[in-house]
Amino acid sequence: MPTTFSTSPHFDDYDETKQFVRILFRPGRAVQARELTQLQTIIQGQIERFGKGIYKDGSFITPPETTYDNTFSFVKLTESTGTTISDEAVSSLVGLTIENSNSVKAKIINHAVSTTAGDPPTLFVKYIDGGTNSDLTFSDGDTLTASDGTTLTSISSSSTGNGTAFSIGQCTMFAKGNFLFVPEQTHIVEKYTSVANKLIGLSVTESVSDSDDDSSLLDPATGTFNFFAPGADRYKAELLLSSRDLEFVSNADSNFIEVIRVEDGEVISKELDPKFSVLGDTLAKRTFEESGNYEVEPFTLELREHLKPTLTGGNTFANISAIVNTGVFPAANGGVNSKFVSVVTPGKAYVKGYEVDDVKSRFISIDKARDFANVTNGVVASQLSSFVRINDVNSLPDLSVIETLNLRDSYKTSNAGQNGSVVGTAKARGLIYQTGNVASARGGAAGRTAEFKLHLFDVKMNDGKTFERNVKQIESDDFEFAANVIPELVNLTGAVTFNDASTTIKGSGTRFTSELKTGDVITVSNTSTTDKLIVNAITNDVTLTVDSPSTINLQQAVEVTYVNPQLNLANIGDSNKDILISEFPYEVIKDVDPADTETTYTVKRQSTETPNPGGSGIYIITVTNQTFAPFSADNYTAVIVSGARKGEYINIKSGDVTFNPGFTQVTFDFSSSESLTTETVEFILTVNKFTSTALRKIKTLNSNQTIDITTKAAAQAATISLGKADVVRIKSIKMSNVAFGLSFEEVGSVNITSRYTFDNGQKSTFYDISKLKLKPGAAKPEHPIRITFDFFSHSGGDFFSVASYPDYEDIPTVEFFGKQFKLRNCLDFRPRIDDEGLTFTGTGSSITEFLDPEINFTTDYEYYLPKINSIGLDERGNFFTVNGKSELNPREPNFPGELIKLYVLQQKPYVFNLNDDIEVKKVENKRFTMKDIGKLENRVKTLEFYTTLNLLERDAQQEQIQDNLGFERFKNGFVVDSFTGHGVGDSLDNPDYAVSVNFTKKEASPLIRSEFINMREVSTLDAQRNSNNYVKTGSVASLPYTHEILVKNPFSSKTQNLNPFNIGVFQGSMQLSPPGDLWFDDKRVPDVQVDRTGTFDSLKSQSFVKKDGRNVFGSINDIEQLRNGIPQNTDELPENLKGLSDLLGSISPATSSLQLQGNEVVKNVVVVPKMRDTFININVDGMRPRTQVFGFFDNQPINAFLNQRTAEIKTLQNNLSSNIAAEVDKAFIRKDRRDLANAMANASSILTTDEFGSIELNFQYTSESLNLDTGKKILRLSSSATNDVEAEVTFAEQVFISDGVMREISTEVLRPFHPMDTNRDGAVTVKDPQIPPPTEPQKTILEQVYADIRGNGHAPRQFEIEYWSNIYPEINTATNAADVPNVETFFQNFAQGATTHGEQDRETQGGVADQFGDASRAGFYTQKEAEVELTQDFINKYK
Repeated sequence: MPTTFSTSPHFDDYDETKQFVRILFRPGRAVQARELTQLQTIIQGQIERFGKGIYKDGSFITPPETTYDNTFSFVKLTESTGTTISDEAVSSLVGLTIENSNSVKAKIINHAVSTTAGDPPTLFVKYIDGGTNSDLTFSDGDTLTASDGTTLTSISSSSTGNGTAFSIGQCTMFAKGNFLFVPEQTHIVEKYTSVANKLIGLSVTESVSDSDDDSSLLDPATGTFNFFAPGADRYKAELLLSSRDLEFVSNADSNFIEVIRVEDGEVISKELDPKFSVLGDTLAKRTFEESGNYEVEPFTLELREHLKPTLTGGNTFANISAIVNTGVFPAANGGVNSKFVSVVTPGKAYVKGYEVDDVKSRFISIDKARDFANVTNGVVASQLSSFVRINDVNSLPDLSVIETLNLRDSYKTSNAGQNGSVVGTAKARGLIYQTGNVASARGGAAGRTAEFKLHLFDVKMNDGKTFERNVKQIESDDFEFAANVIPELVNLTGAVTFNDASTTIKGSGTRFTSELKTGDVITVSNTSTTDKLIVNAITNDVTLTVDSPSTINLQQAVEVTYVNPQLNLANIGDSNKDILISEFPYEVIKDVDPADTETTYTVKRQSTETPNPGGSGIYIITVTNQTFAPFSADNYTAVIVSGARKGEYINIKSGDVTFNPGFTQVTFDFSSSESLTTETVEFILTVNKFTSTALRKIKTLNSNQTIDITTKAAAQAATISLGKADVVRIKSIKMSNVAFGLSFEEVGSVNITSRYTFDNGQKSTFYDISKLKLKPGAAKPEHPIRITFDFFSHSGGDFFSVASYPDYEDIPTVEFFGKQFKLRNCLDFRPRIDDEGLTFTGTGSSITEFLDPEINFTTDYEYYLPKINSIGLDERGNFFTVNGKSELNPREPNFPGELIKLYVLQQKPYVFNLNDDIEVKKVENKRFTMKDIGKLENRVKTLEFYTTLNLLERDAQQEQIQDNLGFERFKNGFVVDSFTGHGVGDSLDNPDYAVSVNFTKKEASPLIRSEFINMREVSTLDAQRNSNNYVKTGSVASLPYTHEILVKNPFSSKTQNLNPFNIGVFQGSMQLSPPGDLWFDDKRVPDVQVDRTGTFDSLKSQSFVKKDGRNVFGSINDIEQLRNGIPQNTDELPENLKGLSDLLGSISPATSSLQLQGNEVVKNVVVVPKMRDTFININVDGMRPRTQVFGFFDNQPINAFLNQRTAEIKTLQNNLSSNIAAEVDKAFIRKDRRDLANAMANASSILTTDEFGSIELNFQYTSESLNLDTGKKILRLSSSATNDVEAEVTFAEQVFISDGVMREISTEVLRPFHPMDTNRDGAVTVKDPQIPPPTEPQKTILEQVYADIRGNGHAPRQFEIEYWSNIYPEINTATNAADVPNVETFFQNFAQGATTHGEQDRETQGGVADQFGDASRAGFYTQKEAEVELTQDFINKYK
């Protein structure tokens, strides 16, 4: 296509280097064609140079209207055999309406003819009616009738779907040096698929047309000789929509101009605004140098998971709860768990001086902190388990089965022990030699002096006994093993004397009664002898008796000697290490010994062996990947366990032990040193273990295990054993409706999980049996129960690590001794008890060998690292991330200084939860206008003023003014109040104090009192409203009114099609009633005893309102500081809309006490963090007719909680409202309620708009089901079941605001005081006697119950008083429940009414407000159970 015209036939040889700027025609000379052409070239060159100085090539002069539609609905048409549907026939249908046999209607907005085989003629439509079946589209093989009578047929398969189209309105663009006209046009980007990645723009097509191409170029001058003669040619430049693949490089084709860019199905950029060239760069440079980078409208950030979970099983509560964090991309579309998405909402900024005005939320995928570091031969301390030092040891405990040992309160005097009584038990983990010669242990108990460490766990003492004071001896049940505890000797006060003939001990300066008790053992000694004496009785501080006389005589005839007594205590060493869990030095461990070759640790192994025949010694061989430790006295212990020397320890010498070269076999030969030939010997061997494959234990998750308990005694027990250790979670506890003794029946069962607390049984030293415990006060089951739970079973081995668990993200955390242990980051050496909860050898048990506490555990491991990311924006509107280096102490990455940094994301290792593990820091890029700077200047001036004033006040306070005697005089006469509270004003004692303080504005005004009143409309029909002279419009009640035209303009200048491409969705208008839920609630807390003897001054400074103020918000400029009204349209939400939490955070110190009336005081004001149960009426108009819709509240599916108000339901609701307003007989009201409940229960769960696109719904929000935070929430209806805004054909949305405040109210009990009292400094002050406030009349039982249900201050209404008084005459006169006959029946009937759901004001029997419905009774309760419990509540409280 030509772009120059220097050759035939135009001969435009203009050369700008000759610097000709004008063509000067002369008379008498012929005008050349090339001169006329050059004239245009000269002018065009000037225009081009000017244009390029202002605009960049490809810039729009005026921004066009554009529409991108990736749900461009198509319908493929069939062609009869041998015939085709012509282009003209298809194109003639555009603008018509077609309809199928089910009345589904659509408007034809575009077409495409058949181009290749298998590509049939296609219509593009916009559906406008869902028809009788609420269909979204036409069906395969449908017969379609156009509004002009034409009959068409869709193909038999895949006839409908969505393509992608882009439309642009007429505009002007600077391109190719010309200001070109862009006509209105639509480009079908993809006929039958939605676009994922594309560049869409305008292609410049240049051409030259003559009269042969376009007859309109022939001379139209009729009546002249040149009529219809050919003339000059025309140069043509067309701009037509086209598309390119995303990988296309625009610079490679200068004729393509990008308009929008689509990535992952989202429009991420639009090039619609004018793009200035030199001028724009100059302005941008000036702006950047003057102001730098800044934000005009902040870009907000939301973190979402990358992987989008799939909602399965419908919109039930359980299925909704299963979706914890709504992700962005399904797995099929590349969604992964290792990434998260930063959703940046639209904003506006200036970057390097260029305006960036983003129009759509951007989704930025960022890798989670999953980089990791390796540690080679890392050391994990293995000093595990507490111990006790023992001697006089006989034999060994059975460590291989973790034997349970008895604890006795007397030292043993023989090898077998059995002295004293059993005072407790403990389990033995290991025995390690410490010091002493074991050979000296052969001469009886007194000679066994070698010392050992006996490692114990699960120590259980009998009632009244302690290990320290009572344990003296440890032995096994069969008395094979016995040993004395080596005591810790603690010096007692004073000295004692005694002789060898008496059991009486005398003291000097002693404190026997406070330092000793019966049964204690004391040690006394002289230069040659040491005795242990047992205290039998204590007479006084200086006299006691022992069980037998000492062998020492301190009372000689010539003198009496005194010695210092010492108390024997049993000390548990390393008691702080009584936990078999070792933590790695780093958090978030990824893996332990990934290669399964680098783990090494040492264990103590017990082995029983018999000498080989012929006396050739004892051979012991290890298994693969194990070796014996070199010989040392503490590495090897041997005890004879058969024959005459049974129980004796062998003094192993180095010559008795030999090893093979690999230390995989050890040989003991005691034939010469000990003369042993046939005796059985028990060893404690030190063994080194290698690799983790054979030694790591594995946990296997066993899901949905059930236990049925069908006997009454077992089901009603306070504690129920689950028969399994390491239970992970309780799925449910259900109670059947059959009698005890029968098998559990699922049908009719109720969930009673909330009645129990779960004890997982995990101890610091072993896995014990998991249990359920009935909560105090909870009702016992009256029928058989079924418990469903998940638990881990354990394989063999020595330890658990992170690799032991099936799900990395679901590894438990346990807490012992006030410290949490994340088992992901630990080595867990705890054994598991058997399913009977008795031994470590039965079914389900797993045992671990005892680690040598002196040798550390060595292994390779990997751990995840934290990192920091920055999110920034460049001058072209591209968001980007700068990733920091993953390291233990990550640093913020270097950021390009000329670009704008928006957010800094500090990621914890791995990132399990986006909210907890990613800290988002907003970078302040604030814009300051001259107005803002002026405000700052005023604030600085104010600050200077108050700083000067404070200095003056301080100088005045510190100024010393003395009288003539030199004493400092009292100063008064100045006062300052910042109006941030009532501490300065005389709010306590002055009855004229009536001031309200606006804490936010720091202003004082006359007293303001405000109350929130829950109003209920009695007249619910228009006729009733008219008779009462008012009308209701939406949620607003007003006097009757008429509409009048204020101003009108019946004339138009031109016609403008607002939707020329018929692209878009049906956007409905939604009205909510009520539009929000703002409430105050009162909670009664224990009364407070107030000492009014001089300390009330501090309380006065904390008060918000005067003593007789009646409302907590009396001092907060009323509703202005709570809400500026609730907008009816989401577009009208003010930017500065604050929640109650923001408000109360600035006005409510934690110690505040607000006086209400009488002695009632608000002790605390708490913002309720969660929405309360509420009932919302939803009215929507303008959606697509006869279309199924789905509800979403704060992006959570809520179809399970929506009921469509059909004509029948609306009629029943109106009847109920009318009967309630008319106060008809309660029997009729109850019938109305039953009819309404049945109609709602039988209503279809499919929500469908009517033939006008309207729909009315009831939304019952329950905190148990959805549990959402208070604040602004969007309630949305969409035709997309997944709330996909790109796929929906109709939607409506509205904002709902929920804020609540809980006031904790108590009664101050004032202690009377004498007028003469002392202040804190001891000075006597005179005070006026306090006059107690008048007492209020005591409420009747009926008034008390209604106040309990509805809140303090709400009394029963007259018809309610009459209803109950007719049945229980004393109920509204007695103030004590005991004075009301059959009061239990009243409570039961009242509770039944309080737990039955109703509509309107939700009033039921006797007008009781439904404050205790099924959903609000802690969940899992049937209505009957709620009635029973509430009845008991009333009885306990009032009787």
